[in-house]
Parts: sequence; C-alpha cells; structure tokens
Amino acid sequence: SSDLSKDLFASWKGEAAQLPKISTEQQALPSRIYFIDFPGSPQSYVYIAKVITPKKNPSSFLLDIANTKLGGGTSAELFDQLRLKNGYTYGAYSNVLAGNRDNRFVAASNVQADVTAKAVRLFKDIFTEYPYKYLTPEKFQETIASMKRSYALAYETPADKLKVLTEISDFDLAPDFYIKNETLLNKV
Repeated sequence: SSDLSKDLFASWKGEAAQLPKISTEQQALPSRIYFIDFPGSPQSYVYIAKVITPKKNPSSFLLDIANTKLGGGTSAELFDQLRLKNGYTYGAYSNVLAGNRDNRFVAASNVQADVTAKAVRLFKDIFTEYPYKYLTPEKFQETIASMKRSYALAYETPADKLKVLTEISDFDLAPDFYIKNETLLNKV
C-alpha cells in the first residue's frame, strides 16, 4: 500500500498543509436536563454525562476504582437498585469514557416509560449517597479485590497485551502506567 500511494501521489506538488492546533482542554458546561417526548413510547432512555479529567491525569484511575462499584457491572449499585430492587430496567451501568479530547463519566439505562421520573430520582439519589451509603469499607475492599483479579489477567493473551499498548499509545501514557495503577490498588 505504501508503494501504491507513492505511485499515485508522486506527482503532487506544493507545501505541506498547516494543521490548526486544537486544545485538548475541555470546559465543563453548566448542568442541563433534556427531555425528548416520544408519545406512546414504552421506554425512556436515561443518559447522564459529566466531563472528567483526561486519562493521562494520574488521578483518573481513581475514577475507575469508584465507578467499578457504582455502575461497572451487574454487581454494581446502579444495576442492583434500578434492575434488581425496583425492576425499572433490564440494566443500568456507568462508564469512565476516555479519549484524546473527550473524557466523560456516563451513566445510562433504558427504563420503563411510566417510571422515568422515579428512575431519574433514583440515579440522583445513588450518585448523592454513593460515598456514604453504597461504598462502605467492606464494599470498597470487595471492589479493590475484584480489580486486582482483573489486573492479574491484563497480560494473559496477545489481545490483552495489545490493549495495554494501545492505551499507552492513544493516551500518551507512561509505559509503566499499568504497573503504577496496580501498585496503587495494592496500597489501598
């Protein structure tokens, strides 16, 4: 493919294009709520997002730790409260989404339309009470133990190793970032 591109574009002349410098800093916008009504729809989609620190920031790993028990899977609080205890949805999750410019915390769920207001209130209550009610010392230690087990598998397959290398490349992370995160887990 390299030879083909050289053959096709060898006759092109001119100066290299000047690319504009794009800021990687995100500005947090004021909180807003949007409701889009689709009359007769059986479900509502609840999507909550917040701008967060870039993945390159060493404290971003702390967000991963906090999110694990909040909404990182079926054993997390969002799933437990919205699905298991209240039956509002088939699933509710949250994620720490990192990119080169777009870094967000996102929590989302499809909920039954007739319980939309209750579900949104429950999301808010869980977020507000999370550090006090849901992240008890015992649950925190369970979260750390679970993350340690997942870190033990981080280099198990070639695909796993490629994922780590891709993160290093994509986010300009230190080559030992994974080891530093694992060390942090062991200190907690």
